Amino acid sequence: MKKVLVLMMGAVMLLALAACGSEKQEESNGITDSLELLNTVWESWPEDAVFPAGGGDSEQYVMEGPGKFSVEDPEILDGALAFPAAEADKIDDAASLTHMMNANTFTGGAFRMKDPKDMEAVAGAVKENLDGRQWLCGFPQEYVIASVDQYLVYAFGTTENVAAFKSQLNGAYKNVNVLSEGPVSAG
Repeated sequence: MKKVLVLMMGAVMLLALAACGSEKQEESNGITDSLELLNTVWESWPEDAVFPAGGGDSEQYVMEGPGKFSVEDPEILDGALAFPAAEADKIDDAASLTHMMNANTFTGGAFRMKDPKDMEAVAGAVKENLDGRQWLCGFPQEYVIASVDQYLVYAFGTTENVAAFKSQLNGAYKNVNVLSEGPVSAG
């Protein structure tokens, strides 16, 4: 009788562990690519806070919303989005959204990590890159760096725009993990 009871308890524990594993899969946001992520955030932006914005690289530029950004040229990723060139080999998909009048007012990006284990190290490199930049045409006030599933997501710009981005990101997706946020330091 004791053996049967032990076997039954073992089976119940295995079922419970299996259920926990499937629950974690259900918690995924089901994001298909970086552009979808940024579009979801932008489309939920409060109408009174919307600003003229476009996104993407020079080959895929989109007016009035986010666009795909090639990950092929690390120097362009760094120059346009402040994504560290040395970390470009760790991503395989990207999208951007930038204020059309001044990128320092708002620049946001989403980057799919090849290996999510690199997320925190790349987030640290992004923060360091933001703090070490020489800025033209103004100076961004704040930044936020977060992870959503296997995506590194960040924005920098005015305090108001970064706060709106963070709020919309948290509202659009579950399991948003803010990795770093605060004022951008002078380069």
